[in-house]
Amino acid sequence: MKNYIGAVLCLLAFNVDSALIDRGNGLIYDSDQDITWLQDANICHFGTNPFCAAAGITGAGRADDWYMANSWAQSLIFGGYDDWRLPSGPQFDPTCSFPDIAGSGISGSTGCMGSEMGYLFHAYGIVATGDTSSGVNVGPFTHLMGTVFGSKQWYATGTEAASGTEFAAYSFVDGFTGLRDKSSGTYHVWAVRDGDVSAVPIPAAAWLFGSGLLGLIGVARRKKA
Repeated sequence: MKNYIGAVLCLLAFNVDSALIDRGNGLIYDSDQDITWLQDANICHFGTNPFCAAAGITGAGRADDWYMANSWAQSLIFGGYDDWRLPSGPQFDPTCSFPDIAGSGISGSTGCMGSEMGYLFHAYGIVATGDTSSGVNVGPFTHLMGTVFGSKQWYATGTEAASGTEFAAYSFVDGFTGLRDKSSGTYHVWAVRDGDVSAVPIPAAAWLFGSGLLGLIGVARRKKA
């Protein structure tokens, strides 16, 4: 009987997803961080989403400043969901080389497991290599921006510095996080949302097998009684 129970437990465990999971329709679920990413990390570059132009993001797909990037994420509707946001940056994160940059509450430099983009790099090895203006495909993601003409490309995060300042965290796809004025320079945009986009049901066969096993256990117990 113990062998049957072990078989059921193995079958159920096989259906428990982990790590980065392609949910289809351009959505990738990160079960470690319990967030869902857009599969296309440079979706505005190709003009495939109407919310890019509506937010003022045209040309190379970069937002003119942090405010534009944040507005784009908040207005985005994709995959039937409207609760998208920019990835979070690290705050008072002891895994970063600098847990608190200039008293801003933002952590930075290398390490940064508390950064959602940094976690992709440090936990899964997701990093863009190569020099291209459209991005490269890495793991389940497409068009991740690494460098353009040797210049590293910044992604906006939704994490702002301490109240009363005009700074926010930014991230590179190599896990580096820094602090930057919200109004200066341009940012690439990538969106995430909290949680999974779909429940992954245990196959009916597994439920039937489990139900049959429970029935056998019940019969065995009655016979012993």
